[in-house]
Amino acid sequence: MDTRLLDAAVSGNVAVLNQLVRESPKILLGKTPLNNTALHFAVIYEHEQFAKELCLSSPPLLLATNSNGETPLHIAAMAGHHSMATFFIQVATQVLRSGGDIEGGDPLKQMMMTTDKKGNTALHHALRHGHSSLALELLQAEPKQSELIDSNHESPMYIAAYRGLADAVTALVQIPSSNHGGYYGHTALHAATISEHSGIVETLLRERPELAKAQNDHGTIALVHAAVGNKLEMLRLHLRFDPSLAYIMNQQFSAFHYAARLGYVRIAEELIRHCPDSGFLVDRQGRNALHLAIIEGQVDFVKYILKTPALHGLLNQPDDDGSAPLHLAAETCNPEILRALLAYERVDRAALKGRFSALDIFFDRVEPAKTLKWDGKTSTSCSTTEHPQGSCCGVQLRPCLWHLHPRCSQCLHQETCGLLSLFLCRVVPFPSSPISWLCGRSASSVFVMVGRFARISSNRSSYRE
Repeated sequence: MDTRLLDAAVSGNVAVLNQLVRESPKILLGKTPLNNTALHFAVIYEHEQFAKELCLSSPPLLLATNSNGETPLHIAAMAGHHSMATFFIQVATQVLRSGGDIEGGDPLKQMMMTTDKKGNTALHHALRHGHSSLALELLQAEPKQSELIDSNHESPMYIAAYRGLADAVTALVQIPSSNHGGYYGHTALHAATISEHSGIVETLLRERPELAKAQNDHGTIALVHAAVGNKLEMLRLHLRFDPSLAYIMNQQFSAFHYAARLGYVRIAEELIRHCPDSGFLVDRQGRNALHLAIIEGQVDFVKYILKTPALHGLLNQPDDDGSAPLHLAAETCNPEILRALLAYERVDRAALKGRFSALDIFFDRVEPAKTLKWDGKTSTSCSTTEHPQGSCCGVQLRPCLWHLHPRCSQCLHQETCGLLSLFLCRVVPFPSSPISWLCGRSASSVFVMVGRFARISSNRSSYRE
């Protein structure tokens, strides 16, 4: 590029431009090593009058691309230079009508459909940078832009929905061939739901109802994203449109399952209000919502299920491995969840997984003293120096009973005794309150008590066989 032209473009000097045109019109086609033309620079530096004069003097510059594949219109769209973009469209239209000399036929269509190295048209850029009114003008000039996706598989409608550009979405859905796709198989409805644009969600459900059941690459519909994101209003919009959406699972879970795993009680309540039996779906391993809430340590959600009669069918339901919720609670060693389940009379304490009860599982855990979760933290009740070789009071203790030694933390001792009392209270007679009796015993006494129950449990298991 001639340095005089470059300086004129950067400074916006129209007089120098006119002088160069008189000398040699071809000088206007010069480029920098990055393939930027004087028109690119005029747009970058916002010299509108210079850009207009240059464009009229050399219309082919409208189609010139730099090393990123960007035309001057791309740059104008990114920066939101609405008036410049409008002028470029007008010039391209006039050239077309007058039969001007631009290679490739329709100059307007060429300019509008040109994509940069990342697959973006000017429309993509205008929407991505939030220039809704400019995007509408670009769309009107060439509606077929709405069909193109960029290298991230994002369509103009997807971008508009994600950024909350309601006017643009309304215009795009009126074009039957417009693309609604996004990355990883998401749709514009996924995007609007994730970003919580309720008006756009309503528009898409009304104009593109098929999107309600459209699944992304992981098999997830937009409603599930509402549940995962704890977006209650978005969930309501989807359920009002079609309550059956609550039953659609992705590759692993349903919306109710995600509510259970994440502890979102209000999401679960809304799902049950619209679809009373949606809480009974099971995942690929046959686990219900209570199983999942226990695995994830969601205490409040477990309590919600316990106090909701419509969900009591989940309480003793085994998964494909034969584990009832209480068995998983015994395995995960969350005392608050165990207390809640054991205190509820409809939970079957005697349910077996194979030959083992929940209490068997609780005491067969590998070092549960080191894995019990107290207030969300993993605690180790005592050191091995306090109990050499795991012995205590002359009794060989398994690791799971180390925390019953009197020298251990008093709160852990009481908590464990409390759990034991809930396990044992309906099986072994106590001379007084079970918890006060257990907490007052030494570790060896408690161990003997557990042994008594183990024999009873073993006899019961043999009888059932």
